[in-house]
Amino acid sequence: MATSGSVDFNQTATQIIASAFELARVKDPIEPLTNDQTIRGMASFNKIIKYLQKNGMPLWAIKRDSITLVQSTQSYTCGAAGTGIGERPLRILEAFYRDGSNDTQVEIIARTDYDKLGDKSAEGIPTQIYYDPQLTSGVLYVYNPADANAAGNTLHLIYHRPFEDIDSVSNDVDFPTEWYMALEYTLAVDIALRSGIRSSRIGMLETKAKEYLYEVMWFDTENVSTQFQPDFQ
Repeated sequence: MATSGSVDFNQTATQIIASAFELARVKDPIEPLTNDQTIRGMASFNKIIKYLQKNGMPLWAIKRDSITLVQSTQSYTCGAAGTGIGERPLRILEAFYRDGSNDTQVEIIARTDYDKLGDKSAEGIPTQIYYDPQLTSGVLYVYNPADANAAGNTLHLIYHRPFEDIDSVSNDVDFPTEWYMALEYTLAVDIALRSGIRSSRIGMLETKAKEYLYEVMWFDTENVSTQFQPDFQ
């Protein structure tokens, strides 16, 4: 028998939520989700998605964007209505300054190091940035702010973007398919805990959820060597 030739398997949020309720032994597999289960499942699922953001930078959630530099501007707001990029990065991984076809690495520094810098209004070519993620819109501080020659050139950012919410159970989840088992079992644990399921069942679900999460998080990282060198300042 020939294989399908297809690799587009996908599930909506409601399908994953239904599977999680079945794993938790809260719902009969042949019965549809009730309205209450759907509401509870979406709320738990969204909280789990936000919680998973702390686990690092999976390859599929790393983005590139750029900011056109404005002369004398010391900071740029990153968010829906910001002056920088259009979303709030969770964490900036790399940055570089582009002048025509020439790229120069920009150092990402901590808050204390930025605070210790001298005249922050002195214009020039950006060599360092500090990113403050805030709650809704992040703020990117640039040192040095662009001078007349650097204005109009671009600061490029490689960053970890937020995972998208589930606003409707018909939404696809903002995860690749290799994450589905981890998502189902992690959600099932939360549902079981909230539904008073016996501890032995919860323990089994927790074990499987941890296994799937561990495996998929290791898979979704770059498979390249890492080099370390002293940071001379």
